[in-house]
Amino acid sequence: MKLGFTVAVAALVAGGALAWDASTASASRTPARVVPPVVSATPSARLRLPGAATGLRIDGQVAIAGVDSGPAMVTLRVGDAVATLPVSLPAFSVQVPGGRPEAMVSIEIDSAHGRHAAILGSYARLARNAGADAILTSGELDRVRITAMGTSLHHHVSRVLGGRLPLSDQEHQQAIRSIGLEAAVGGNVLQALASGAAPLPAGYAHGYALLQDDAGVRTFLAAQPGVAASLEAFVQQPTGIPLPLAVLGARTAILPPLAYGEATLQSAAHLLLRGNGGFEYHGRSGTDPAATVTALDAGTLRMTPRASAPVFSYDFVQLAPGQPPVQVLTRRDTVHETWRRHFVGDRYSLWSVTGAVRVSYPDHPHLPPTDASSTRIAHAFSLDGMSQRIWPADVSGRRALPHFCLEPDAVSTTDVLSGCEYAQTTFLPDGSGLVQDTGSKVDADMQPRVGGFGSGSFEWKLGPRGTLQLRYPQTEVTYWRLEGGESMAVPVLYLARRQADDGLTHSLVGTSVLMDARVGAAVDALSVLGSWEYGTFTQNANASPWQSPRADTTFVRDPDGITRQVTRYPGAEYPTSTSRASWQLFGTVIGGEPHTRLYESRYRGNIGGPVPSCSEAYAIGATECMPLQVRYFRPMGQRGNRIYGIDELYVNAAWFGEAPIIQRHVRPTYHDRVADGIDAMPPRVGERKVSRAR
Repeated sequence: MKLGFTVAVAALVAGGALAWDASTASASRTPARVVPPVVSATPSARLRLPGAATGLRIDGQVAIAGVDSGPAMVTLRVGDAVATLPVSLPAFSVQVPGGRPEAMVSIEIDSAHGRHAAILGSYARLARNAGADAILTSGELDRVRITAMGTSLHHHVSRVLGGRLPLSDQEHQQAIRSIGLEAAVGGNVLQALASGAAPLPAGYAHGYALLQDDAGVRTFLAAQPGVAASLEAFVQQPTGIPLPLAVLGARTAILPPLAYGEATLQSAAHLLLRGNGGFEYHGRSGTDPAATVTALDAGTLRMTPRASAPVFSYDFVQLAPGQPPVQVLTRRDTVHETWRRHFVGDRYSLWSVTGAVRVSYPDHPHLPPTDASSTRIAHAFSLDGMSQRIWPADVSGRRALPHFCLEPDAVSTTDVLSGCEYAQTTFLPDGSGLVQDTGSKVDADMQPRVGGFGSGSFEWKLGPRGTLQLRYPQTEVTYWRLEGGESMAVPVLYLARRQADDGLTHSLVGTSVLMDARVGAAVDALSVLGSWEYGTFTQNANASPWQSPRADTTFVRDPDGITRQVTRYPGAEYPTSTSRASWQLFGTVIGGEPHTRLYESRYRGNIGGPVPSCSEAYAIGATECMPLQVRYFRPMGQRGNRIYGIDELYVNAAWFGEAPIIQRHVRPTYHDRVADGIDAMPPRVGERKVSRAR
């Protein structure tokens, strides 16, 4: 469909003159400038927007390294209308007529340097930003600077929405919010191609077409390791987007990507609180959340912790030249974090966070400390402006929420605050509450426990700005409600604080869901049969598409008590893998009420791979057998074909001849019943490959 109006296109040429296609106009932004005639698709009296009578002029530019001056074609989309226009790069002007306020506007530019694009937003938004002169510049809306990152976002937004562009500003923002490091990877690939740092692979018209092929991107990055290695340098480039300290409000949330259309089950997060003495920076459990935040340049901030909060792990390190690497205790201290803003949204902004870390080895002081860095993509927004109010009806009765403990770190000897439980939580009208069903659901031999689970009490109230505040005997937690999700699982951001016996205050920030557990899901041996997808798997399905294909994992429960875990990949790049476990339902009484729980168990023998039972291990020649993994699921509520509940994964880290060393991971999840024909697949007993547990 062609645009039903006259379009005037201009290009900034050498010397700064503004040359119109088929007409001329002064480059001055005074009221006396000449504006080409435009036939509006919608009467200006109905729009009542600035510039509606004559439309808008977009003064844009392509700001990508390697894109020089030259001819190009611009595809302008306003809602369903499309026009293709010639321009000259790197700067250009496009006249957009007065259109429907809700019509989304986007630009695609094709030149000898490839295809680059940007989603600008609704016509109403553009008109508001342009102001009375009806000329939109990058100072008023940064998106009219066509960048490699913006082009990557154009592609990934379309991908999130199933191959189409967003139909509204809200849909655009929600799609942006679900995109993470893949935006930076795509932008880095596009810039490398535009600058000539890497050749365009055969078979692709341009870099944008390459981005649309996951396998092609993986092949390209494998063949061009220098491009993959330059990702950190790419996100550290000046963005041209101002990021003054004033942009940080009283409470700034810094979140990882949130699944589009879903409530992210749980993830780490960061919270920056402004105070009289500076900022408090809360993230992983630490004892001193204070930080110094300074502006390095127009688009960069630097966060420096005022005290160290080390992270310990075991890593393989070469202690001396010529010796094989051995596993040693490693300490990482954050020196500072550098924040850059790459996309300014109506509500969410896309930032890169690069952490500079000092790495040392406490048990081997002869090894000199080294410096390292890592980059992540995060979304920042004002928590006060974006969080939604929590009402009494949202928390009345039985719910499920995270529960926090101060416990020894798995590696270091220090205590850390952790989300050790996700537990049934009952809110009573008098402001008191009860936590039930905490603790391990397996015994020392990794067999189902009958009962004897822990419980606790708390006090609750609704705080200022619609927050939920819980006070436990030693821990205080504040919850903010986020957008998205559904009534069964409302996404929340939490800040938990606890004072230890030594007087130090620990804090922890993350996202989770407030789950409605007032009506338990009715499950029995018949209702759990068939094909299912687990939320703890599907929420990770889109991670790192440039590194590995997207896995589709389905769990098929057969009447004989066997669960087949079938992991499939698109195309023939990776084979389908199948592993097997045994399942059983187990009844118990919690708070005087009967509950049914699901256990899925794997075992291992001293030969062969994981099996659903020790009898099968012995049948293939094993002489010893021990439990390997137990996945426990407690149903909490049901919505359609989806059952929400609590997932607990128990992994045995011991070896043969040792008592089980049990690692426990607790999280909210859901089971989705699917009907894709996989129920009829025959069991593949011979396949022993197990996909990584999540």
